Parts: sequence; C-alpha cells; structure tokens
Amino acid sequence: MELSDIFLGWGINLDPSIKSLLGVLAFIAALFVLGYFISVLRQTISGYDGLPEIDFKSNLLDGIQYIIVAIIYMIIPFIISIIIAGATGVFSNIFKIVTFMSENPDVMQNATSFTQAVPQELLSGLAGGLAITAIISAIIFIIFALLLLIAAARLADTGSIKEALMVNKVIEDISAIGFGRYIGWYIILIIISFVFAIIIAIISLIPYLGTVIVALVCTPFLYLFQGRTLGVLYAEK
Repeated sequence: MELSDIFLGWGINLDPSIKSLLGVLAFIAALFVLGYFISVLRQTISGYDGLPEIDFKSNLLDGIQYIIVAIIYMIIPFIISIIIAGATGVFSNIFKIVTFMSENPDVMQNATSFTQAVPQELLSGLAGGLAITAIISAIIFIIFALLLLIAAARLADTGSIKEALMVNKVIEDISAIGFGRYIGWYIILIIISFVFAIIIAIISLIPYLGTVIVALVCTPFLYLFQGRTLGVLYAEK
C-alpha cells in the first residue's frame, strides 16, 4: 500500500502531482533509513553503545553512498544470471516459443491450454533452463549479499566507497570474523527477518494505520537490529 492509498482511504483523492511528491518523499525517507543504518554501524564499530544522533544531511549522504555500493555489488550477480540464462537456453527457447505462437495462430486458438499448444521439447528446455538459472543465481546473489553487508560495514568504518568496493579486503574481513561465525549470524538474521516479515504482514492488515506503523516503526527497528549486530560482529574481527 502506498501513501496515496492511505489518503484515499480517508476520502482524500490526491492530485497526481501530489502523489508524485509523496513518492519522492518516500524515496528520500528510505535513503534516510539506510543512512541511519550506516550511522548505527559506524557508532557500534567505534565502540559506542548508544544510538547515534539523527543528522538528516549526513544520514542522507550515507544512504546515497550505500545505495551506490549496493547497486554495484548487486549488478554483478544480475549480469552473471543473464549470462547463465543465455547459456542454458532460456532466451533461445523463449524466442522459439514466441516464433511458434506467431507462426501458428490457429493452433494457439484451438488449443485448450498454452502447454498443449506449444511443443513439449520447447517447454521442457525452457523449464530446465529456468530451473538451473534460478538455482545458480540464488547462490550467487546470496554470496554477494554476504559481501555487501561487510562492504556496508567497511563504508561505515572508513567513510569511503572505494574501500567498500575492495572485494579482496571484504573477503579478508569475513575471514577475520570467521566464515562459519559470519554465515551463522546471517542465518539467524534471515530467521529473525522472516519472523519480522510475518509480524509486518499482520500489522499491514490494519487498514491505513498498519502501513504507517510498518514504515515508521517496524522497518527502522529491523535496520537498527541488523546494524547493531553486524557492527558488533565487525568490531570483534
């Protein structure tokens, strides 16, 4: 649910320009939350137990830097996934299926289902390619997500995007923490995030107010927890 939906529920139909403005404000708020996450990391790594003070300009800048780092890290597995999809015949089979559909409109119209109309070898090839791509891509994305979190810690620690992008240093940091210890922390984080996602889903069922609670309380708390625990882990390496 978007902010505009909340106003609509209150009987306020917003102008499209106002909706666009709310979208921009929501994006800025997201950057601020990410920036504060970096601030929590920085304070924790420095040995400070309290929460950092809110500095809108500084938090916004940290959020932008983190987004840049995240895009660079995540674009790599995305490109690899595209290459894998091409190598496993996903794109070629899609092209063949589209070509078959365009060249045989009568078959498509008379068939009771899509799977009956399209040759099974094409569907099998596409399904196999998608399965292989999905499995390998999931593994690669998880690996880069693990790298990204330590990159975020390096960004918080050094204030340098360049340092955050030094993958060899990131791997050295993970090695210093301990691969088993780090992966164990990540698994626990996933479990807690999953439980939190269920809570968020339940709260979101509250008409209109639920979305506000999730945006202002639940999501920031999850980032606080992640930033604090990751900061402690990084500081003890």
